[in-house]
Amino acid sequence: MSSIEEQVAACIAVIEGSHAAREQAIGASRSLIRRCANSIRAAHRGGI
Repeated sequence: MSSIEEQVAACIAVIEGSHAAREQAIGASRSLIRRCANSIRAAHRGGI
């Protein structure tokens, strides 16, 4: 493999790692937002 191909492969690995971290963060954020919304609705219903 040439030097440029190694550099491209390294860049792709970094980008894929960033993408995986972003996807995990998005999932966690959605879960948090869902739980906050449920808490707010419960508070408005007087359930808390």
